[in-house]
Amino acid sequence: MEEWAKIPAAVCANLVKTYRKCMISILYANEGECRKEADMETVSQGDKTNCLPHKGHEFIPTIYHFPSNCEACTKPLWNVFKPPPALECRRCHVKCHKDHLDKKEDVIAPCKGTVMAVRLY
Repeated sequence: MEEWAKIPAAVCANLVKTYRKCMISILYANEGECRKEADMETVSQGDKTNCLPHKGHEFIPTIYHFPSNCEACTKPLWNVFKPPPALECRRCHVKCHKDHLDKKEDVIAPCKGTVMAVRLY
């Protein structure tokens, strides 16, 4: 007990700050990643094999460990330890539960990030 009393308060505060930074970097290290690094090397940027098309959206499977809500039902999309399967549109970044597409629910609005072709004469 006497040994801890000899440590200055500033040193203790710095140790706590360092510990918090390490924990945050560990918890959020893979945030927003939907594939393993090995898969990332083999899949090109323009490849759409893992995209789920729906109403003009290009949904990509992902997981969230930070606070984020579904835009269809407003329930949480995140959990620190076991997040639910989620999807995010490549074009407009709409986020929703994968269950909404699996159950074919009509709760997701059409994509607003769709590029419209215009004819120039």
